[in-house]
Amino acid sequence: MAQLRAAWPDAIDLFRRFYGPGIETGVNVFGYRSAAFDALYEEAAVLPDSPRRAALYAQMEALLLTDLPAIPYLEYNHVFLKQGWLENA
Repeated sequence: MAQLRAAWPDAIDLFRRFYGPGIETGVNVFGYRSAAFDALYEEAAVLPDSPRRAALYAQMEALLLTDLPAIPYLEYNHVFLKQGWLENA
């Protein structure tokens, strides 16, 4: 399964993973296509940090949560090794 990881503190990097034309370049590994999402992405990608861009991000997030092209999950693995002589651990 593909990992979603932000390379920048800005959310545009994560939204790029769902941008339709990115399917051909391998960035959109989910195969998600949405004309509405792509239009919002194209507008947000060129805007500076502003309330307008934050509003576009909220709309894109709402579309992704509605369409759910990927299922986010968290998985925690904990491995504990203990020497036989170690007590109270």
